[in-house]
Amino acid sequence: MHKTSSGGLRNAAYNYMLRISPNSSMVFDILHKNDMLTGELTRLDALLLCKPGEEHCERCDQVPVCKKRLDTFFEDMLGLMQTHFGDEERAMRLIESCLDQRNIFEDHMEAHGDLMQRLTELASEGRKPSGERMVLRELLNKWLRHFSTEDERLLVALQKL
Repeated sequence: MHKTSSGGLRNAAYNYMLRISPNSSMVFDILHKNDMLTGELTRLDALLLCKPGEEHCERCDQVPVCKKRLDTFFEDMLGLMQTHFGDEERAMRLIESCLDQRNIFEDHMEAHGDLMQRLTELASEGRKPSGERMVLRELLNKWLRHFSTEDERLLVALQKL
């Protein structure tokens, strides 16, 4: 039996989707980044040396380590948001041009701006690591809810083109 790496399976799925529809690559990229975010929630809990709910930053000598890890996480999330939102907004412009309509995704784009602004604010607030983890978890959960509402509508519209 021939074994294929997960990257090989992903590439095979990507090539298959391209044969089905020229917009499939956009759908695939959006879905892939949605999956990545789910993994980031797990990664967030593993970043700090303490367990969620058992934080005692005031008595911990590892705060600089946790703070550095969270700074890296903020940078990674900002990069993921920028590329993901850029991909989605290109898809939105394509749909709007094909339907000869404007601003049908205005609320969706505003939600992107709100999420980006909130992440940027969080990165500059300088909370203790345990507090940052709780607020980041809330933001990532808000983003996941965005996936199940706004992104779902976008994917349906994109697949209909």
